Amino acid sequence: MKMLVPLVFALTLMGGFRQQSIAPQQNAPAPVFVVSGSGWHSCADWKNSTSGFKLGYIIGHVEARGQITQILGSIPGANQAKKSFEPPAGLRMGDYERSLDDSCGDSYNSRIALTNAMGFVSSRLVGGLAADEKTLATLRCLGAAGDDADKIGDCYKRQ
Repeated sequence: MKMLVPLVFALTLMGGFRQQSIAPQQNAPAPVFVVSGSGWHSCADWKNSTSGFKLGYIIGHVEARGQITQILGSIPGANQAKKSFEPPAGLRMGDYERSLDDSCGDSYNSRIALTNAMGFVSSRLVGGLAADEKTLATLRCLGAAGDDADKIGDCYKRQ
């Protein structure tokens, strides 16, 4: 649990992508938080993984989201961030797996961090908009940037 607090703090500081093309009468979807740097599993890793790894990854991701939601629930003013991490009700592990298979199946997405792909897949599964081409370009840029802070900064300037 202590390990999650720095992660939540870092993700909260980084901010999130706001998805575009929202009709005026709709509530804005929760932002999707992203990571950068190297060391993350990528969509290429997902494509080459066994079904056991995929199931374990999804279970771990859903569990982490639940823990982050509990932590953020005790922080005044963190409702928007908490909304981003609330696990959706009624979804099955297969829903996540099929959506990640589809998203990571595009060879252009092979360097996108799996954590980032999972964030946008989760958003789409709960009725949020799919990542548009501009967002995908940023995620692809972050995947290619690795640990180079200047390149990471350039990726965010393109938004």
